[in-house]
Amino acid sequence: MAYIFTKHIISTDVGVVLFHLKATLVTAGWIVKSSSDGTTFNTTGDQISLPGSGAGGFSNSNAWARIQMPSINGVTREFTFQRTNSAAYIMKYSYSAGFITGGSASATPTATDQQSSSGATLLSSDVGVLIAQTEAPYGFVLAAYRYNNLNSGTSGGILFEPILPGSGPVGDLDPYIIGTGGLDRNMQSATSFGCWFNKGEVNETYQTIVPNSIRIGTSNTLFPSGANIDQITGKLNISHIPWIRIAGSAGAIGFKGLGSMMMWNGIQTNAGETFNLNSYRDRIALKNVNFPWDGTLPLIR
Repeated sequence: MAYIFTKHIISTDVGVVLFHLKATLVTAGWIVKSSSDGTTFNTTGDQISLPGSGAGGFSNSNAWARIQMPSINGVTREFTFQRTNSAAYIMKYSYSAGFITGGSASATPTATDQQSSSGATLLSSDVGVLIAQTEAPYGFVLAAYRYNNLNSGTSGGILFEPILPGSGPVGDLDPYIIGTGGLDRNMQSATSFGCWFNKGEVNETYQTIVPNSIRIGTSNTLFPSGANIDQITGKLNISHIPWIRIAGSAGAIGFKGLGSMMMWNGIQTNAGETFNLNSYRDRIALKNVNFPWDGTLPLIR
């Protein structure tokens, strides 16, 4: 799988982060279909040309961008990202209908199948890293960690996680996890991640979902943070993350599949540590989770 990386994003305004997210996805093959810098509405292209404020800036109140993923099996997915203030944003996802209705200088267009992640803080003087796949299934992740407190875990993030092929229900038309928030062990009690179940069927439903731990019996947790270092290979034990709606969840329950980009750590690490899985520094660990990495040394202080 081929990836591109945007690293060492430091900013106190969420607009700067969203600008880099947009730019990274465009480099990965996505297309900006419409946008606004909060004042000027571009109905057919990219009005956002810089990360700061002013004309063309993403750090203006209500600035937004609608971005379209390359088509897979005839389905064209889209996102909108809108800055609401210096520390908050709104993300919306459309499986196939597209954000084609309405829109203005201060409001994103809507889609008949849109799903929204509520505003969340992101990157308060932290270090952000963006990881995006440049080929199908075009997953991406934005993770942030506090460089002055590396034991704090991730302080904010955005996840578009492809399900590992063959691990979920046969015929799943939308094998992705979508959401916002800290990408850490606390995800297990979060309500900001979701996915489609039975997409394309009469009983299709969009539900919140959480990553589940892996245990021996009912109490001995292996992942995350209970598997230690492998005594044979000397390497960090890691595992794909099961995404499941367990019994007791409001609404439908069921198994979505195993995540493919973000994985559990067998031991808790500091944020920004790298390790070797298949090649030199090919994974970056952020406390309880890890992601693909490009072999470089991340910014830590």
